[in-house]
Amino acid sequence: MAHDIQMAKEDKIKVLICEDEIIVSMDIMFMMEDLGYDVVGQCASVRDGLKILENELPDAAILDVRVKDGEVFPLARELEKRGTQIIFHSGHALEDQISASFPEAAFCPKPTNGRQLGNCLMELLAKNADENAERSY
Repeated sequence: MAHDIQMAKEDKIKVLICEDEIIVSMDIMFMMEDLGYDVVGQCASVRDGLKILENELPDAAILDVRVKDGEVFPLARELEKRGTQIIFHSGHALEDQISASFPEAAFCPKPTNGRQLGNCLMELLAKNADENAERSY
């Protein structure tokens, strides 16, 4: 039985959350867990996010743009290099500006609800899976 639980956890999509407002971060974490994702890290700064990447390779990341130690873009670039799918979740940033620098990323403006954020993540992951399938032909 314990082996089955471990296998199920390994099959889940791993998500990193970088959000400096603790209530918002916890809310996102609960939403993602309710949708069946494995939240492998929560952080409030770029520095802490990079530290998480020393031990984890998330499949997806939900990133606030303005965090404790500035803008999240250095973390986003590192995640992008590692093949992590990115959702920028912000009430301050403009989607056009983010799309110019991170064309493969998704943008989900604040405020949002669990269904919107979950749909955004599912669409991003499905798009990436379709692109990978096309490349293998």
